[in-house]
Amino acid sequence: MKQILKSALTLILFAAALQTALAQPGRGPRQTPEQRAEQQTQEMTEQLALNEEQTEFVQAINLKYAQKMHEARANAEGYEGMRESMGKIQEEKQAELKLILSEEQLQQWQTYQQEKWQGRKGPRDKGGRKGKPEKAAPADQQPQG
Repeated sequence: MKQILKSALTLILFAAALQTALAQPGRGPRQTPEQRAEQQTQEMTEQLALNEEQTEFVQAINLKYAQKMHEARANAEGYEGMRESMGKIQEEKQAELKLILSEEQLQQWQTYQQEKWQGRKGPRDKGGRKGKPEKAAPADQQPQG
């Protein structure tokens, strides 16, 4: 009887742990370069009120550089190498976008990207690691009172 109870309890705990693990949101599969380019183009069209001609050019640019980024990730030799090559790719893309977008649109896009990036960073950027307790001052430096 004890063995059955023990087995049932183990099974229940395992099921609960499995359910908790499956409930955690994941990043999901990476987008293909085509999906990424389409998403970026749609976002830019909405944010910058692109006309039809601009949208076509921006779609081509986004696809070209999404493919380059995908290749850079696949062929990267270490984190620093990948970061450097992606930075260069991003600079090339910005140079091409300057030819298509107005100065105002370019500024709007850069502002939008910065705000989006800041939102992604979250609490980690507000004074250390998330959840890490702050160190207390040594006893001899505690305020007297």
